Amino acid sequence: MSATETTRIADPELEAFRALYADPRQRRAILRKINSNRLSQGLGILFKNRFVIPKAVRCLLRSMAGEFPLRSLEVAVGYECNFQCDQCSCALNHDRQRQRLTMDQFKSAIDQAMAMGAFQFNLNGGEPLLYYSDVLELCEYISSRGCYVHMATNGFLMTREKMLALKAAGLRSFEMGLDSSQEAQHDANRGMIGSFKKIMENTRMGAELGLRVAYNTVGSKDKIYNGDLLNTVRLAREMGVLLMITPPCVTGRWAGKFDVLLNEEEKWYLRWILARHPWARLDNYNGLRKLSCPAAREKMAVNPYGDVVSCPLIQIAYGNVVQEPLADIQARMLQDPFYLKDLSDGCLPSHDLNFIQERLVEGRDQHGMFRKTEKGA
Repeated sequence: MSATETTRIADPELEAFRALYADPRQRRAILRKINSNRLSQGLGILFKNRFVIPKAVRCLLRSMAGEFPLRSLEVAVGYECNFQCDQCSCALNHDRQRQRLTMDQFKSAIDQAMAMGAFQFNLNGGEPLLYYSDVLELCEYISSRGCYVHMATNGFLMTREKMLALKAAGLRSFEMGLDSSQEAQHDANRGMIGSFKKIMENTRMGAELGLRVAYNTVGSKDKIYNGDLLNTVRLAREMGVLLMITPPCVTGRWAGKFDVLLNEEEKWYLRWILARHPWARLDNYNGLRKLSCPAAREKMAVNPYGDVVSCPLIQIAYGNVVQEPLADIQARMLQDPFYLKDLSDGCLPSHDLNFIQERLVEGRDQHGMFRKTEKGA
């Protein structure tokens, strides 16, 4: 951030960041605090869901032995959506000419993921509540096998009756995208008036019904510079929820927009926020042993057509679950040396310029999706 840009953040906390950024000792302290926050968050979630502890421990031991056990599978049940978000990572992949997986095919992929060690499943889309009956069935299927079920939704179609039914089916938590702490700005970006109010309503309803609620937001440059990111963090605390911060990535509607990527000082500003506010987190908090991008090594995603990607933000199809086993597809992913790097710095599509250029830009098709199904990197 330049001196001119930082002055646009009217917040006394910014002075603390300015004072420490140039000091390597303070940077190391930031990383230690982030790791401490990560550990306390993870243990808190585990001990509130003790049924997954044996599975989590088995995954941890396998990881310590040098293996790559699958911890989590994200399942996009469909790409239809009732919103038009500017930053959508999957909008360009919606293909009405392709058939969605059947319920049996979704369940087969889930069974294979469990056999590979997965104990956490995230149902998403598109907007998953447009496929409510399928989501309900998958919640029941996953939870009946002793695994954790989470859902990512914009929340607009949620009702008290649906929330009760989803909880009864085994849903443990859900997150909603919150694009701004300001109602008008959030609604404008989502293309839906009333979206912000609905998120607040769902948050209170989820707490009342005993479901864990989280928000997710993109830590974009404009929100850093106008103070909205900090205000969103504070709003999450006020509402009593965790806030997942996703750094901007050049995928989906932002494919090729390199200007959205954070520079080094902006990345450290984001880390500073995470260190100071323990109810905020990044996806790499989920690493089994340390802060690490989990793509391919611990997490994969299946899209509605069966294509398997290492992460929903990395639209590289390494195979299809209808054509070959999930374990074989992960093995192919892990032949790519990018996934074997030290990934503690941040997620690949937001922080690694070589990965972005070689994997997300070169060879990308006209829809923004880089298809890669041949063997090797």
